[in-house]
Amino acid sequence: MTIRKIRISSQILFLLFFLYLFWKTSEVSGRWIPVDLYLRADPLLALLGMIAARVLIPSMLASIAVIAATIILGRVFCGWVCPMGTTLDLVSRIGRTVNRFKLRQFQHLKYYLLSGFFLSAVLGYQLVYNLDPIALTTRIFTVALLPIVVTTFNYIFNLLFQIEPLQFQLLGLQSSLIDSLLPLEPYYFQTAFILGLIFAVIIGFELYSRRVFCQVVCPLGAMLGLMGMPQRLKRKVNQDCTECGECQLVCKTNAIPEDFSQTEFRECIQCFNCVDVCAPGATIINFRGEAKSCVTDFTRRKLLLSGVGGIAAASLTGISYIRPEQASKLIRPPGSTPEAEFVERCVRCYQCLRACATSGNFLQPSLLEGGWAGLLTPYGVAGTGYCEYNCTLCTEVCPSGAIHPLNVEAKHKTVIGLAYFDKNRCLPYANGTPCIVCEEHCPTPKKAIEFKQEEYQYRDGSKKMIKFPFIVEELCIGCGICEFKCPVEGARGVCITNKNQQRFRPGGQFGKDNKDYGNE
Repeated sequence: MTIRKIRISSQILFLLFFLYLFWKTSEVSGRWIPVDLYLRADPLLALLGMIAARVLIPSMLASIAVIAATIILGRVFCGWVCPMGTTLDLVSRIGRTVNRFKLRQFQHLKYYLLSGFFLSAVLGYQLVYNLDPIALTTRIFTVALLPIVVTTFNYIFNLLFQIEPLQFQLLGLQSSLIDSLLPLEPYYFQTAFILGLIFAVIIGFELYSRRVFCQVVCPLGAMLGLMGMPQRLKRKVNQDCTECGECQLVCKTNAIPEDFSQTEFRECIQCFNCVDVCAPGATIINFRGEAKSCVTDFTRRKLLLSGVGGIAAASLTGISYIRPEQASKLIRPPGSTPEAEFVERCVRCYQCLRACATSGNFLQPSLLEGGWAGLLTPYGVAGTGYCEYNCTLCTEVCPSGAIHPLNVEAKHKTVIGLAYFDKNRCLPYANGTPCIVCEEHCPTPKKAIEFKQEEYQYRDGSKKMIKFPFIVEELCIGCGICEFKCPVEGARGVCITNKNQQRFRPGGQFGKDNKDYGNE
């Protein structure tokens, strides 16, 4: 077996492993390894996340292993492990994509983007989540692809369920897949179309030329390319080279210039395609001998402009007409750190959204609910789901510490918001219709919703004793189930705000993030 075939096998195994961890994210038990391992091992997310938050994130120190491998072997992560790279290789293989050499002139763009992201992190704003391949892949799989897979699977399941001899077996299958492919409620995420469109653009570029994202855009590839400059595993071409140009045609990242004996090692991802197509012994990749390097200097002016762009982006992110303290509907997951730290730490990987979908889509990607700095961060929307009382999954899968792990007992005591009744919408208050749905679903041991019985006068002058619900503020945890289950169409009769929400602070203490959050 050639090294190229070993590399392809490695890619497939690591992609399957990534999908396995993605699958296990929504399961309550049976985890033998952290499901956020890929995110923890991402050195770009780790470094810029720690710089932006000004804290050491122990869980992300796993990225040191990737850095060490890169220093010795070069960008092997990109060619052998990265799920985004493997996905693009599968697309190019199906679409029979060929390389277009004119992309070489755009390869420096990713280094300029990395420079801008680095300076924005220094200013305290983490923007690299937009293009980091691990976070982006996890985000696309969760928000754009998973709902499509679930909808398709459910459609096929419902068709098969109409075949009577299969119904008993299908019921057993349904019980085993209830948390993954057959949820009680369909998956819905409010930014699904946007992320689906981004994925379609990436795929479109891949059909135009191989690894366009990796060559031109990927900031992680740029970082690993710079870190791998001391690498010892290098491509070498000897006198048997016939200058046929086949190596240049099959190179995934255009790392071989017009002089076939040279290699741009910052772009080489150790795919071994060049060795596979070359005459035996003409091209080798090993640790011995001197390799002929092709190094293209960065344009200082463009590098300076990219830094200015990063500073400008960070500055504009901090200038917003929307402030988190003014957004009463900005409900963060239980165990979240204080808002400023939460925004700096969160890598928008949507592991928490994937886990929350198990109990009903409470967590959603934000748009401008928390200002530009909080763009795409997770927040609770009781209109699409609720925070399950006994569920702690979202607190267990965060790779960056933006959400602190909680056990069930601590989760029960953690307040993420406060409910209030809209007397213009609530059925008993608005038109005298008896309703106790909210109280029936309230999960706290001592109900946070109680009733007071008073006389209600209808428009025709008749009167009736009605139970009017009210919130016991010290018992309400803001789970949102009362709003989600409210039978009122449109705007609900009971709503959740983030008043009284508690944030996890250093030292293991919980406290109100802002006294001004929310208003009744």
